[in-house]
Amino acid sequence: MYYLEGSTLRPVIVPTGGTVWDVPFGKLGDVRGAVQYLMLGAGLSDSEETKGLRTEVPKLGAALVDVNVVVTDRVITVVLPSYDLSPLAVDQVTCTALAVDSARGGTTRGKTVDILLHKGIGDRIAGRTCPAMS
Repeated sequence: MYYLEGSTLRPVIVPTGGTVWDVPFGKLGDVRGAVQYLMLGAGLSDSEETKGLRTEVPKLGAALVDVNVVVTDRVITVVLPSYDLSPLAVDQVTCTALAVDSARGGTTRGKTVDILLHKGIGDRIAGRTCPAMS
């Protein structure tokens, strides 16, 4: 998972399991689960590791967290509910998606992230790479 320290992206290993907003979560085994976790505002605690970190990803209630993900050799497509993402939130989602995919055996080389927002035609943030992995 990627969070922000000021405006700098920072990777954080997030222990999972239990529930967030009464939604059960096991291990973050896929990109969809990780992005949902970000959207629920999860992963940040009072521990030393996450002290001073924040998220720009808008928090949505469990009923509104509807994320679809398609992973191919060249691109990860993340389809999110209807709302706007700040540039830092886009970076958080992009970096988290690439990191989780890589941890599952994918490669970030040659792979980008497209983010589709459910607001209508043209709401596509395409060809993103993670600035923290460059």
